[in-house]
Amino acid sequence: MAIKLITSDNQEFVVDDKIAAQSELVETFLAEHKEGDDPLHLTNVDGETLKKIIEYCEHHKDDKPYADEYYDACELAAATDPWDEEFINVEHNMLFNILISANYMIIKPLLNLGCKGVANVIKGKSSDEIRKIFGIEEDFTEEDKEQIRKEQPPLE
Repeated sequence: MAIKLITSDNQEFVVDDKIAAQSELVETFLAEHKEGDDPLHLTNVDGETLKKIIEYCEHHKDDKPYADEYYDACELAAATDPWDEEFINVEHNMLFNILISANYMIIKPLLNLGCKGVANVIKGKSSDEIRKIFGIEEDFTEEDKEQIRKEQPPLE
C-alpha cells in the first residue's frame, strides 16, 4: 500500500507506507485514515527536503524500530554508520531543513542524526563563526563585550 504526501510547495510523492510510517506523523495519519485515498499535506516540508527524507527512510526501512530508551547519546554518537555520515553531509540550509522537517514529521533517528550534523558543523567554531552560520546578528555593543571580558576572563 502507498500514501500520497503533498509538500508545502505542492509537490506530490507517492511513498510505500512501510517507508513513510517511519514518521510518527504519517503513522498516526495512516491509522486514522485506514479507508480511503486521502493525501497527507505536509505544510512544513518542501519537496526538496522531503525527497532527502524519503531517501533516508528507504535506506533505513529494515532497521529495528526506534525506541527512546535504546538510544542514549553516547551510543548514538559512536554508532553512526558511514551512509548516514555521508547523507547528513549537506549544505547548511538543507541540513537545517532536514532537522526541522524530521522534528515536524517525528522521525526521531533522523532528528538525532540532524542534531549530530549541526553539532559537527559548529564544532571548533568561535561564537562569531557560529553566529554567521546561523545568521544571528551580534547583539552586544563593544562596551558590553568589554564589560563581559572584565567580569569573565576566558577559560584556558
